Amino acid sequence: MQALDCRNLKDLLDSYLSDELSVETNHAVLRHVEQCPACRTEMAARRDLREGMRRAGTQLRLSAEGRERLRERLRAEAPGQTPAQDGVRGSAREQSRESFFKRLLSDVFAPLRGNPILAAALTLLLTLGLGYGLFLFRPHTVAAAELSREFMSEAIGDHDYCAPQFRDEESATMAEDAKEYDPAYADLDRIAEVGAQGMKLRAAHVCSFAGRSFAHLVYTRGDDLISLLVTERNAKAMKNGVVPDDDGLAAGLQQEIRGDFRVSAYQTRRHVVLVVTTLSDGETKALAEKIARPVSDHLRNVEVKSPQPAPHK
Repeated sequence: MQALDCRNLKDLLDSYLSDELSVETNHAVLRHVEQCPACRTEMAARRDLREGMRRAGTQLRLSAEGRERLRERLRAEAPGQTPAQDGVRGSAREQSRESFFKRLLSDVFAPLRGNPILAAALTLLLTLGLGYGLFLFRPHTVAAAELSREFMSEAIGDHDYCAPQFRDEESATMAEDAKEYDPAYADLDRIAEVGAQGMKLRAAHVCSFAGRSFAHLVYTRGDDLISLLVTERNAKAMKNGVVPDDDGLAAGLQQEIRGDFRVSAYQTRRHVVLVVTTLSDGETKALAEKIARPVSDHLRNVEVKSPQPAPHK
């Protein structure tokens, strides 16, 4: 790819920070910022702004008064609460709807009028557009369960470092030390076996990367290497640094793309189950459904029977 100039790079920065560029373009961006202090500063500023807006979006909540006003307004405007008048059609109905939303916004955001800082933050959020707004204000339970970029990188790193060493090994079963590390790991190979039809299990053990331990099942399918990883769901795995008090179901399947690698992850109360591949997004998601989802369901059952995690040996 042709070298980027400063103007072209600034047009690509937001897409780069959202992991939306091709591998080749990512490399071109990195080469430019390594040599250009001004663009390096611009990238850092945009990254800081995005993180600040994400934090603001997860922290901004309606007051009790605002929530009650919202409920009252919705009840008052709900269909069936007020008898409809014959002949009300077209523009009159549109004006009524417009009036409702104006009153709704006025009531909901009334508590912000005396706080210029929050008012300024709200203005900035609206300026960034509806797309950002939908991302920032997604349901709290899902946002709280978002996995960190660093954690996803650790999973990729373990796959990239460990899995190639076992490409040519014969069939394997879960190592005894895995059971000793965490009793929940005892049957992972058996639980994943049904969904792993067509793949060959090359290794099943506990390994570490960047200070994090993983139960690691290494599979091959033709020339492709596939990792099923299970690790502790702790504060360092979470984007906001806090482990949610739930069973992980609300988070659903989370996916991440890093260069050539694809990651799909499920969570339970105490574990994160990941599939790491260099396959397409669709193939990686399908594999996660086949092998990671049954494992996460199994772990939830184990965790219900054993509420307190066993100490690692």
